[in-house]
Amino acid sequence: MMVALMAMTLTVSAQQRKAPVKKAAGTAAKKAPAKAAGDNVLTINVGGTKFNMIKVQGGTFKMGCDPEAVKEAYFQEGPVHQVTLSTYYIAETEVTQELWSVIMGNHDNLHDGFIADNKPIHNVTYAQVQEFIKGLNMVKSDYEFRLPTEAEWEFAARGGVKSKGMKYSGSNDVKAVGWNKDTCGDDFSDSSAPNWGLHAVKTKAPNELGLYDMTGNVREWTADVFGQYEAAAQTNPKGPAAGDDPGYVVRGGGWDEEADKCRVTYREGYWSTGYSHDTGFRLAFTKK
Repeated sequence: MMVALMAMTLTVSAQQRKAPVKKAAGTAAKKAPAKAAGDNVLTINVGGTKFNMIKVQGGTFKMGCDPEAVKEAYFQEGPVHQVTLSTYYIAETEVTQELWSVIMGNHDNLHDGFIADNKPIHNVTYAQVQEFIKGLNMVKSDYEFRLPTEAEWEFAARGGVKSKGMKYSGSNDVKAVGWNKDTCGDDFSDSSAPNWGLHAVKTKAPNELGLYDMTGNVREWTADVFGQYEAAAQTNPKGPAAGDDPGYVVRGGGWDEEADKCRVTYREGYWSTGYSHDTGFRLAFTKK
């Protein structure tokens, strides 16, 4: 059984820290009303940039994976435990560079070659993500946007109450639903490889809830501090308490990662000060 190291990822390679690339100035954020697009979809308009929040009906599920029973599973994916969640909303896609710029203006650390309005924001630390969310909540004060908890992320990736029990988010075939090493090549330095690098959101199939890219493209920050699971049943868990310099859970795998790290149960920790070409985030909120 392959056992993953429990230590957090402490460094970002020199390749990932290439010289900053400037992006065109962002549009000033303005208040705009949200539009309902049916009972399960809420369309949010921020300064003319729109994105969808998908309703995830609350339910109970078995979270995690047993590393003794599943060959691909890592130690930190267990033990499997029962989780019950209340209803919440989660973003249809990862936060794009366009949406980021509306709230934050230029992000001067985008990776060369990965710049496009419809590609996920990346190379952002946990603190920068929180600053973005704070700014978004100032503009859209009728909502309280946040990162999803780890449990909310996994439940949504599995397809919520509509789950068909897939290994990846929406399929047992990683190539159908995700950009990862199988579809982008396995050499970060070989930018000539077909489909190399970060991709626009919504270019693979969605999962059972209509969520895109929860497998691959960029790993996604969650709200939870990284730690070992408890075996006891839980309701709306929020992970362990934060320490002095906590690492947070990232989920979903990136465009440059193996398929086993793109499964819906795979989890790893990342220092709050870390940033990477394959790490971004998506939004969540609980309706007031």
